[in-house]
Amino acid sequence: MSEESSLDSAVAGQRCDQCGARLTEIVTECPFCGARLLNLVSLEDETRAFLESTEIRLIESMTGHADGLMVPALFCFLVSGPACYLVLDSYTDVGLLARIGLAVLAWFSTFVFFGWQVNLRGERAEKHAWRKVVQPAVRGYVARKGFSEVEFMVLARRLLAEDSQLRTMLLARLEP
Repeated sequence: MSEESSLDSAVAGQRCDQCGARLTEIVTECPFCGARLLNLVSLEDETRAFLESTEIRLIESMTGHADGLMVPALFCFLVSGPACYLVLDSYTDVGLLARIGLAVLAWFSTFVFFGWQVNLRGERAEKHAWRKVVQPAVRGYVARKGFSEVEFMVLARRLLAEDSQLRTMLLARLEP
């Protein structure tokens, strides 16, 4: 906890020595004038802070990803069974059983389709989070620091916990 507060206080008080601009993130060169800055923290601490903030943004992005499954599934469930029952126009015993069977089959297929979509929802949220949050942040950080992808992956593998979602995503997408 004291590590995080010292890191936050170091970032909050950092100003460029040349132009005096207030810097809101840990950088080694001023984004306004390009002057080289003294490192307030080590590259490992800086990368750890970057990875932690990216993991938080990843989790927020994945939990906030709307997929719109409930309304179509509810509509299909409410409409498919009664529609099948009412569309068939037979009042014999066999016709009545066929209508009921078709309505149950329509409801069952709606449940199967909805379950399949729910299963795919996590994959869609992960792809969306990768494209919109993680990939641009990692590319920008790697370019800013002059890392190669391999160097960044070695550092990320060392700094991220084994059960980290970001680690799993990085290993799956960046490693060959």
